[in-house]
Amino acid sequence: MDAPAEKNELKVYPNPSSGPVTFEFRINEQAKVILELFSSSGMRISRIFEGDVEADVIQTVIFNESPAPGVYIYMLKWKDQVITGKLIRKR
Repeated sequence: MDAPAEKNELKVYPNPSSGPVTFEFRINEQAKVILELFSSSGMRISRIFEGDVEADVIQTVIFNESPAPGVYIYMLKWKDQVITGKLIRKR
C-alpha cells in the first residue's frame, strides 16, 4: 500500500478579523513561495511573504497591516501551484 501523499496546507486565522492575521502554511516540496493579498477587484494590496521554504516545514507569517473592512483574496504561489482563499476584514 502506498503512503499517502503529503498535503499542501494553508490556514488563515482569525478569519474574519479586525486585527493581525496569522497565515500558516506547509508545502510538500522545497520552493520559492509568494503569499499576496488582493482586493476583490484584483488589485494587489500587499506581498505578505516571499522566500524559499523547505518541504513539509510549517511557516508562520503574521500580517499586521490593516486594510479597509471588506473581502480580500489571499494567494499562495510556488512553482505551478496556487492556493487561494478569502480573508474578511471587520471594523
